[in-house]
Amino acid sequence: KVCGLSAVVCCNRKMQQMSRTSSGAKYAHGYRARPQMSLLDRWRHVTQRGHQGRVNTVSTNSDSMFLVTGGVDYTMRVWIFDTERMAFILLSVVNVPLPAEAGCQGGEQLSFFEAVKQSLAPPQVDWTSEEAQGVTSVHFVVDKRTGPIICGTAAGGLHVFDIYASASDGDPPRALHTLEKAHSGKVNYISSIRCPANLDEENKQEGVESFVVLSTSMDSTAVVSRVQVRAVPNPWRQAYKVAKPGLAEIVFFAGGQPEPAKADVESTLDAEHCLEFVGITKVHVLKHDSPVLESHCVDFEIDLSHDWTRAHHLVTFITCTRECLCLWSSAMDQVMRLSLFTTTNKRLLPEGRLVKDDAVECESLSRFTAVSQRTEVDEGRGVKKWRTDALLFVMGTQRKAADEAAPECTHTGIWGMRDGVVGTKDGRGALVFDETKQREFCAQRSAADAPSPTKTDVEPLCVYERHGALIAVDPSELSAQFVAQFRPDLSVVDLWDLQAVKPGRLVVEPDGPASLLVIPGDTRTFMQLTQTSHVADMSVTKDPEGNPALVVGCDDGSAVVWDLAGDDRGQIIAQLRSLRPLEILVPVILLCTTTAQMFSFAFGPAIPWETGVHEKAEFVHQVTVFDVQCMFTIRKELVFWPEMMVTMAVISTFIAISFLGLGEFMDDMVAKCTNWKRFRSEKNRAGPAHLVMKALSVVRGGIYGFMQLAATLLVVPIMKVAAKAFHCLGDPAVVHMAPTVHCWEGTHLKLVIALAILLPAFMYTLLPIAAVGGDSHYVPSSSLFQYQFWKPKNPWRLAAARKATTLYMDSLHLHPGHAFGWLSAELFGKIFIPVVATLAHSRPRLQMCLITAINIFVWVLSLRHAPYLDRKFCVVVQDFKLLICVSSATGIFTTLRNDTHSFLPVFILMGAFVLVLVLMVVQMRHVVGQRPHVVKIDMQELPKLGRGARDEEAPLLKSSNAPSRVMSETTE
Repeated sequence: KVCGLSAVVCCNRKMQQMSRTSSGAKYAHGYRARPQMSLLDRWRHVTQRGHQGRVNTVSTNSDSMFLVTGGVDYTMRVWIFDTERMAFILLSVVNVPLPAEAGCQGGEQLSFFEAVKQSLAPPQVDWTSEEAQGVTSVHFVVDKRTGPIICGTAAGGLHVFDIYASASDGDPPRALHTLEKAHSGKVNYISSIRCPANLDEENKQEGVESFVVLSTSMDSTAVVSRVQVRAVPNPWRQAYKVAKPGLAEIVFFAGGQPEPAKADVESTLDAEHCLEFVGITKVHVLKHDSPVLESHCVDFEIDLSHDWTRAHHLVTFITCTRECLCLWSSAMDQVMRLSLFTTTNKRLLPEGRLVKDDAVECESLSRFTAVSQRTEVDEGRGVKKWRTDALLFVMGTQRKAADEAAPECTHTGIWGMRDGVVGTKDGRGALVFDETKQREFCAQRSAADAPSPTKTDVEPLCVYERHGALIAVDPSELSAQFVAQFRPDLSVVDLWDLQAVKPGRLVVEPDGPASLLVIPGDTRTFMQLTQTSHVADMSVTKDPEGNPALVVGCDDGSAVVWDLAGDDRGQIIAQLRSLRPLEILVPVILLCTTTAQMFSFAFGPAIPWETGVHEKAEFVHQVTVFDVQCMFTIRKELVFWPEMMVTMAVISTFIAISFLGLGEFMDDMVAKCTNWKRFRSEKNRAGPAHLVMKALSVVRGGIYGFMQLAATLLVVPIMKVAAKAFHCLGDPAVVHMAPTVHCWEGTHLKLVIALAILLPAFMYTLLPIAAVGGDSHYVPSSSLFQYQFWKPKNPWRLAAARKATTLYMDSLHLHPGHAFGWLSAELFGKIFIPVVATLAHSRPRLQMCLITAINIFVWVLSLRHAPYLDRKFCVVVQDFKLLICVSSATGIFTTLRNDTHSFLPVFILMGAFVLVLVLMVVQMRHVVGQRPHVVKIDMQELPKLGRGARDEEAPLLKSSNAPSRVMSETTE
């Protein structure tokens, strides 16, 4: 057990400091976020919640409410989609055993000062090696309900974690198990299916469900295991129910109305039951001639009532090696082999003619994936049955010429399968599923030696020539609609159509998804997703709204979710990573600066405060609005024109960047430079190509930084300077800030006309960009013309909500439903308060009354619509707004008293300031803030299934005499 600050921060040696168990094994040392956290603990949590190093693998459950990532840092991290925050938050960190060759030493106790130093400058660990390390595969055993997660490591171990264990605070993780040496090499992939009902009668009667897990490895084996689970009440169902507070609680204690923004569809969190892990048993080992890359399990019901031998030739398991696909039955018999080889691949030429292409024969296979769908079909006479159709996708490489230096060509072949039978083409080109022919294949393979892996038992239906290193397919319920392929040479993910015709548009619906495949040569790339880091793994899933989404794991330690349909099509909707220090500090600095700017307007030049107080307050006001006169004693006439020119230049640049899309252009330039052959081949980081890359990156950063400054900190000084041009007094009228400049004539008239044109355009472009906190990544130039922001589905509103929910900001997380309204209200105050303060300079009472009215409006809006979800931080923001209202109201009293020698207004302001602080303290003590609770689990001293167990090689069809391993409880 660790306790106290020094012990907690001792865990900061997250990857280098290891603890030893009694057996001498080493384990990664993580952290546990607790309900009562110090500020240092909170900082460590948000800056270290993501992976350190490459994300090797990603996986989601059926509705993407849970997302699991595995990294080279030997941790598996479970993320949950919080329906209140509308973002993914970290739920659990599972530290898997480290291999002995990792060379990490056990951690010694750190003193307090050493702990603080470690927290401010954590040790960096180099995980950039291309060798396999860490967690290499993760998988949800049960896809449709909340259940166990199984992960594989580079050392060959399989580890099971019960997600149910993290459902309530304080519960220890109860169901953990490890198959330490399930494989002797790296685990490449894990897949699973439900054990057929007719093979699981015994467990079904006991209330225990069984699932079959297939894991593949570099040791040329695929291990079949049985995982047992049981149904228990779902503890997640009430996890995010929030009671609606009353009005008094909202105003005085609640910190805003924290109603959750629920998704429109029912999720796994709403189910009555979830599945709790019971045990895992190693059942069988499928041996291969080469390393096994990936696998897939086909979920269908085998009717053995009339012919029990069907279980020997119907395909249940599919494994992929470098040479071929191996298809296995549930009786562990190899049914056939499929290679990426065909002699009759039809494709469409650009002229639109169908021709027979040359034979395609790939030397090696690189990737494999499959999608399947279950449909209910009517067989007549009221008899209905479930049918399972599947599409198998295999990527392979082929050289275009005999020259070894010739570039490799990537092909993707597709096979169709129905209820365990692989489809073949008949003489008319129709797809036929012949079970008798497949039985013959299986008999021939059992009687004689296997044929050469360069040939195939069944040729693919079609072969597409598409370049890519990774492949993922749309798991649509009707049929697969598109394929996603990552292209490392361009750092993009290409999405191309797979269907020739959309389902539902034909008079006679096709028989299965294979009937909709588009002919090779006619595929079309309909979307490209530019990646900022190399992609190590990706998967197509569904977002909580039911639309397709792409999840990618990157080398920079982040997992990114892209929306592929709907209003956010082609946009990033979630990032699962650690927060950077600037991402934490910038919002706090902006909040403090904005508060100081608004507070200082109560001490304007026309407000008669006590002389000594007024001079100091005026200096603070000039500093907060970036007025150069606070640093230099310059005549107003000499400052007026330079200020106007600089302000007009800033406004013009802001408008030009927004409408021309210069930020998007620089993004494209940086991506092209990254893919430049000279840049990729240049090893010297000080070479010309790298210098060009650095220059482009600096320019891009400068553009986005300028846009953020102009939309946040510079709004007040820009509007104040612009208002000076319209503030004319006297007869004849002269500019108040420059008495030598005559109004409405000559150069001043030209200035007023220019500002009258630029200011409306500036405020128009400023609104959508300020609503996303100045991050113009979320506001492409094409969306600027969709101005109907009062509509719920307006792109400006959606961009503000997406910015607020893409990355979970902990206490700084904006309310997704109130983000656009709150930031627009703040912008309203930033625009009109300096304008009122400047134009009403000669009428101080009117000036302070208008400023007070605007501040009260913003404060009431913050009470009615909570700007932040964390109630404690929301209280701070609301009380800051209340303090601004109190200061401007005191300014009204000061103008009414009109005595520059009286300290009474100062004492009133100080008393009001103390009252607001007391109110804040009471609220902070009463309000329960949001604190992260992340369960940290070390996979140590857990039950291990020995390699010599009696049921290690027992076929799945035979009932094993070995009892199920029921897991014991473990605590941190």
